[in-house]
Amino acid sequence: MVIHALWMTAALSCDGDSLSMTSATSPSMEDLVLGIVPGMPRLLLHHPVLAYENGQEFLSAWFDAAEGKIEPFILVVEGSIPNEKLSGDGYWAGFGADRETGQPIPTTDWITRLAARAAVVVAVGTCATYGGVPAMKNNPTGAMGLPDFLGWEWRSSEGVPIVCIPGCPAQPDNITETLLYLTLMLSGKAPPIELDESLRPKWLFNRTVHENCDRAGFYEQGEFATEYGSSRCMVKLGCKGPVVKCNVGVRGWLRGRGGCPNVGGICIGCTMPGFPDKFMPFMDAAYPVRFSASVARFTYGPLLRTLRRQSMKKGSRTPGWERPSVATLTGSRPRWDLPTPRRGPDFEAYEVAGRTARRYVVGKSEHLRVEVHDDRILLAWTSPLDAAAWLETLHEFAGVSGNALGLILPETGSDIRGDLTWRETHAWLAKSAGAQPRMVRVDLGAVSLVWRRIEEPEPGGEVAIMSPAFDTPRFEQLIASSGTPGVKAAADDILRDARMVRRWRRE
Repeated sequence: MVIHALWMTAALSCDGDSLSMTSATSPSMEDLVLGIVPGMPRLLLHHPVLAYENGQEFLSAWFDAAEGKIEPFILVVEGSIPNEKLSGDGYWAGFGADRETGQPIPTTDWITRLAARAAVVVAVGTCATYGGVPAMKNNPTGAMGLPDFLGWEWRSSEGVPIVCIPGCPAQPDNITETLLYLTLMLSGKAPPIELDESLRPKWLFNRTVHENCDRAGFYEQGEFATEYGSSRCMVKLGCKGPVVKCNVGVRGWLRGRGGCPNVGGICIGCTMPGFPDKFMPFMDAAYPVRFSASVARFTYGPLLRTLRRQSMKKGSRTPGWERPSVATLTGSRPRWDLPTPRRGPDFEAYEVAGRTARRYVVGKSEHLRVEVHDDRILLAWTSPLDAAAWLETLHEFAGVSGNALGLILPETGSDIRGDLTWRETHAWLAKSAGAQPRMVRVDLGAVSLVWRRIEEPEPGGEVAIMSPAFDTPRFEQLIASSGTPGVKAAADDILRDARMVRRWRRE
């Protein structure tokens, strides 16, 4: 199944939402276009800024969609919709030329032609959703949002209301996540999208900025910022977070970082239908906010702070029954002149790539070892299985698969491939007709595994567990699937000693 997305930027806006979408990561715009997301149908994005085509070649998709030759398709509108009845002899916004008359085609004509045939109509950015800055009071263009132009009760050919993704500009992942959901919905793999009273996706706009803000605790304690740069609640500086539906506080802007309140800025309500007129002046606190802040500051705020300080003071001490005296435990007074016992296990130091590493002897098998290299702990063993069987065992019993990296070294020690996936590595080994490489490496993020031929003197497999994320259940699975009876028998000792090394490093 192929779904087309016709993205219209020829309205009254700054194209900020198109630029914002290029920063999306979960999913990214590339993930959508390349179809990387599992189960997702193919998506063809027709965007005037991102397309290779231009002129009539680019417009052919738009004319085909208007004539019903492309189905299904999603119409995406970015920018405010002008009132062409106020444009006189000219027009406010448009793109392309009519094939018969050669005259420019206004944006409103394109929307009228395409909306009737679109499976879903999406408004991206506050300008397209509710009018935004171009629709401020006394504007000459009569600008409005798409719901005001088509009607708030309007439904597409598939019975879907207008989907609004507000923001000035819209948060990048909100755009791509909504487009992903709509493609899955049109392919029958997701239920109809749920929208709130302002036609926004419910799962994205079900909480206020204040509810998601890491400064909200200061509000209830009556602690407010009086100048920018403070870490306290900023409602007295004009932040509209308590009354604005937006998820940028918890989602951030790029890879979970940024977002207005997260970087010390105030919320100005850009995701709300009343923006900007109903939220101006931006840096003045509204009367209800000033009143509630004063109540919190002079009534329950100080009481909460006092009670919490007392609770923290109590919680900062261990219970009395956990603090017996040394004499109670040993029967004698302590001797402070005794040497302090060594807190870590015995080790031998050696060089690895010019850096000092430590090797610890642990467990019951001579093929096991624990090594500490700067920021990681290596747990190693030798597997009697050949490379192909080793990979298959990991896949079957430990669930190791997917886009893992396969690194294969032959007799010469040179790298054959450094970008093999798990499946490509397994296929290469299956075609080698029994010829065994020197080493196979599978990387799984925080856990990496290395297989070496069993006849080599060095221990065979390495499990690198990045501190402090020690995944005990995961490692127990890997140990159980190693195929080495000695390793399985010593699993408890390995885990015990690995925890000891991690505790020693932390102390």
